[in-house]
Amino acid sequence: MMIAWPDRWYHTSGDHVDKSDPTQMKRVVIIAAAAGYTIASADDPLAMKLGGEITSNGTSRIGHQLVRGLEALNQATPENFAEKYNFGRGCILAAVTSEKDTLATVSQLASDKKAVGDYLAVMQKSIDDIGKAQLSALENHMRGTARRLNTAPVAPQMTDLETRAAKIVPRTTARVKENGYQGWREYVPSGGPFQAQTADNPRAKVFADARAKYPVKGRLNTGELQLLINGRHSALDIKYMLDAQGETSNDLQDVLNYLEQLKAVGLIEM
Repeated sequence: MMIAWPDRWYHTSGDHVDKSDPTQMKRVVIIAAAAGYTIASADDPLAMKLGGEITSNGTSRIGHQLVRGLEALNQATPENFAEKYNFGRGCILAAVTSEKDTLATVSQLASDKKAVGDYLAVMQKSIDDIGKAQLSALENHMRGTARRLNTAPVAPQMTDLETRAAKIVPRTTARVKENGYQGWREYVPSGGPFQAQTADNPRAKVFADARAKYPVKGRLNTGELQLLINGRHSALDIKYMLDAQGETSNDLQDVLNYLEQLKAVGLIEM
């Protein structure tokens, strides 16, 4: 989906095939074919090559989150200093988690699971080391910022809510896969006529009751949150990953409350 923007036809009644850009369509086909061919023909050497590529590019992606953390501190005031620092730390931690998750998927292409697995484990350790170096750089900048703001440095310490969220690990249930992975749509009314049918639709009624009991007060990318539920990420991990992928920080209580909503309709277990 390589869009030539601005596209005045996009999502309009005039969005017909004659509006498609031939050059962009060729690019889409070549990229898709190359990706499919690479996966279909992958062997152990190629799997390790991909692992190296992910690790190499991962350094820049983690570095981008360091940039965000540094800039957050540059804009900090004494009142929000700790919040800005914790936001930056969370984004770096999330980037490390994401890169290690991505490296783990490479093992699906391997024939010699042990050899490739050992290789990927070392690469994951490298990602951990990169993350520690970035966190150290962020901490150094935090201390310099504290002197500039004439305030005390922040000692990273989890709140009671963060400690609880770190122990909650959600995983999806079989209900998600019902009717061709339509579980999210059928049990979580987020729009359309389904939303209005709470009175005569038991599933929607359960979700409406859960939403009232566990309200989400801020803006939360619930679609992305659902994709981050894999039985390994804690609720705190998910909050950090949402922060790293979005424009702003997400409220941890909102994340926990939305997970409670999903649990109420049987889409996840915790």
